[in-house]
Amino acid sequence: MAQGDPFLGAGSGSPPGVQNVITNLQNLVVAVNALTTTLAAQSGTAAAINTLTAALTTPAGPTITYPVASLPAGSTAALAFVSDSTVAAAGNFGAIVVGGGSFLVPVYRDLAGWKIG
Repeated sequence: MAQGDPFLGAGSGSPPGVQNVITNLQNLVVAVNALTTTLAAQSGTAAAINTLTAALTTPAGPTITYPVASLPAGSTAALAFVSDSTVAAAGNFGAIVVGGGSFLVPVYRDLAGWKIG
């Protein structure tokens, strides 16, 4: 990844977990583009509207971004993104996430709390 990548910070390369998220998002973009082409051919039909609604409301992975202080409490596994981590994801996987910064990072919740990853 390029220097200054918002997911990875200034490091080079991609940790496998982040690369999977990036790949999934790229695949989603390809699917939406294909769907847009299909909908253009069916413009104005109820079927097209239903197809678009279903595509946009089907979860495609972690899509909610929180400030660290607003991450949901709980003890079940969960995934999200935070918008104000003090450190980039690169080199900090498994660290407890701390807010007050400017890095967008993926996070997961385990029994110990929210961690970068």
